[in-house]
Formats: sequence, C-alpha cells, structure tokens
Amino acid sequence: MAKFVKDIEFLVIEGKGNEMLRAGMGCGGPIYEGKIEEGPLSGFDLVDFGSGGYLICDSCDKDIFPNDTCYYVAVLNEVLCEECFKKWIKRAQYCESDSGVEERNFGYYSTKFKVDKENHDTGR
Repeated sequence: MAKFVKDIEFLVIEGKGNEMLRAGMGCGGPIYEGKIEEGPLSGFDLVDFGSGGYLICDSCDKDIFPNDTCYYVAVLNEVLCEECFKKWIKRAQYCESDSGVEERNFGYYSTKFKVDKENHDTGR
C-alpha cells in the first residue's frame, strides 16, 4: 500500500510499480490485472501485455516492474526508482517558491493513492 516517506521536507509517496500504474502514471493503454504463472515475470500481480503499458524511472530510464518499490516526488512530478530517489534526496534542497506546484501535484495524486497530507509532517 502506498505511503508517505517520512522525515523529509518534500511530499513523496512510496509505492510499488503496480500502484503507480493504477494511479495513471507511466505510458500505455489499459492495465490487465492478475498473476502471471510462468516465465520471468512469474508472480507479478499486475502487468500489461500487448497495449504498451509500462513504467520507467524519470531519471535513469530504468524499467520499474510491478513489484518494484518506487517514489512519486510531487515537486518534480516524477516517478523515481529506488536508486535514483536515494541519490536525489541527498542533494535536493527545498525551495519555498516551488511549494504551489508541489501542493497541486500532490493534491491530484493523493486522491488516487488514497493518502492524506494530514498524516505527513514535512516540518514546514
């Protein structure tokens, strides 16, 4: 289940690739839900074949698979893989002038992830 990343200044939602796809992120068409029983994707609980649905990291362009942990960073309006998120958060600096964009982006996706900003303290 998607959740906030705590103890940082930014509005960030951590989730699995399949949650990001369900929220309308990524590229492609309809998402087919179910379990794959054979092959290299065996055990994934959400995948889309034939219609081009996929999710990639907006920083490094690496594939994000349905069960991979990834991060929606509202101020960037981007989904980052775990590795890129860790690199970004080390160098990121909060800028008050970006707060309107961050709030707007977060407001849109928070309803899709069913997360509430009141449960997150950015320390601002």
